[in-house]
Amino acid sequence: MRITLADLRSDEIQKKTDEELYKGIAFGVGHKQHSHAFAERGMSINQVIDVVQYIRGLAERSGKS
Repeated sequence: MRITLADLRSDEIQKKTDEELYKGIAFGVGHKQHSHAFAERGMSINQVIDVVQYIRGLAERSGKS
């Protein structure tokens, strides 16, 4: 099985709300290919928030924001 990675700087990802990103990372909401639920695997709320902020920063650093 081949896993495709999303470009976290892409418009598709950056147009998502922080809440959508949070739910996708923490609970796997909206992931068709490979559902993950990092909150259930021990990731804290603050760690998930940090990841959302990191994703937002990728677009800013690449000039895509």
